[in-house]
Amino acid sequence: MIPFPRVQGFPEGCGNTNHLPSPDLSFPFYYAAKQLRQPFEDVLKEMCNSDSSTPICVTSDMFLPWTLDSCRMFNIPRIVCGGMGVLPVVIARSVSLHVPCLPGLSNSEPINLASVPFPIHKNDSPGSVRPGDDNNPMRAILAELLQANHSSWGTLVNSFEELEEDQVAAFESLHQREAKAWLQFHLHYTKMTSLDCPATSTSWSH
Repeated sequence: MIPFPRVQGFPEGCGNTNHLPSPDLSFPFYYAAKQLRQPFEDVLKEMCNSDSSTPICVTSDMFLPWTLDSCRMFNIPRIVCGGMGVLPVVIARSVSLHVPCLPGLSNSEPINLASVPFPIHKNDSPGSVRPGDDNNPMRAILAELLQANHSSWGTLVNSFEELEEDQVAAFESLHQREAKAWLQFHLHYTKMTSLDCPATSTSWSH
């Protein structure tokens, strides 16, 4: 276990954005996480020097893009784990790559993309790919994330094959050559009391 670096304003032992006392600390948290790079590479080096524990791959959260360069240092494939489904990523990336005229489009004008099975509109595109907010620090972060994610060996996608199997080929085409996508829906087992749900004591949520 690599301890999260101590950062002023963060709760003791904070290593998760869910534990931040304010959303305003999200950006400092993101940059503080970059301090994990050297100890992470030290762990990889130790494992690679071992005869029995050389990693076959690294599964990394999408908000740790620097792990791509760390993995490349040791010729270890990086698999990125993200929370978005297949189609939202296809739409966001396709708009970013193929619709440079987005600023001049009206909200009612349809946008037809080869990789999207239906027309979309300007307001359907994620705010992160819309122009006009270059000073937003989130845009620079998203650009960094996208570059690392699209250059990774593969992606664990938060979806079902039965739901988005037809979009997987388009998703993979947006990544480096031969990159793969595995659809793994994330389930969390939640304990509930009889007051929360009279009919049952447990529930599946996502």
